[in-house]
Amino acid sequence: MGLRMDVPTRWNSTFFMLECAIKFRTAFVHYDLVEMGYIYCPSEEEWERGVKIAKFLKPFAEMTNLVSGSEYPTANLYFICVWRIQLRLFEEMMCEDEVISDMAQNMYPKFEKYWDSYSIVLAMAVVLDPRYKFEFVRFCYNKIDSHTTEGKVSFLKGKLFSLFQEYVDQYSTHDKDTTSVGTNGTHSFTDDICEYDYYRKRRNVSKKSELDLYLEEPDFDPKEHQVLDILEYWRSNRSRYPILCKMARDIMSIPITTVASESAFSIGAKVLTKYRSTLSPDNAQALICSRNWLFGYEVQSEGPSDDQLMVKFFEDGTSETRDPSIVDGMEGI
Repeated sequence: MGLRMDVPTRWNSTFFMLECAIKFRTAFVHYDLVEMGYIYCPSEEEWERGVKIAKFLKPFAEMTNLVSGSEYPTANLYFICVWRIQLRLFEEMMCEDEVISDMAQNMYPKFEKYWDSYSIVLAMAVVLDPRYKFEFVRFCYNKIDSHTTEGKVSFLKGKLFSLFQEYVDQYSTHDKDTTSVGTNGTHSFTDDICEYDYYRKRRNVSKKSELDLYLEEPDFDPKEHQVLDILEYWRSNRSRYPILCKMARDIMSIPITTVASESAFSIGAKVLTKYRSTLSPDNAQALICSRNWLFGYEVQSEGPSDDQLMVKFFEDGTSETRDPSIVDGMEGI
């Protein structure tokens, strides 16, 4: 298995280091007995604390690998990941071990900053997962705060039905337009069948919508369907839920993962530091806007490339540059 070293700029390296060290716990103790020069063997109390810290960090490492892996997940996993993180922090904040409790309390403000408000659109994705639907959402909300559960579920349900109605209006109008006139203005038996199909769908919508029928179906057993290709499920059911299938396809395709800044923005590496420090949206927007202002001025004299100038500007934290035209332009900013 080998040993892993701690990397100060990567928090998950702490978990990997502890995971390996705990497996070799007996070897470390034995080495301490036979090697007089080995003076860094942890005490029993430190080993036990290391086990607790590794247990605390393991779910975070698993979810990081899930969300940031090469095989990007569909949006139905977003709600579950965020909920598990929040629940884990709540549990560890009440831990008797002061070290673990302090860790959780220091981590929770970061969670509140970025994840406290669950994305409604991405929360809809878990409802469109046949293993969970609204009951799972209600269960999750109840574990966090039972007093606000029904209000959150009702709000989510209202938004979901409202979004579905927009899809119904859009695609029903489209179907009506395509079936109203036959080829070259003639009316054939095929046109009659298409018109009847549109009429039948409208009759079904007036009684129970596709979304109602889907929600009334029995849920899949989560244990039997731990690995479910959600896109394949909706593709195979597109004949039963033609409109709901389109909505599910659009929602499931929303990316929930983070990607390397270089692949998302051409100037990402110049905005973020080499330690990939997290910037707030306002600060990132200000830096990108400043870059646009700088390079909006025409450079007359020959000098370093634009990329070299920007690396100098952002990495040093100063506006110093050897190009006089850009310096003159910055005086007016």
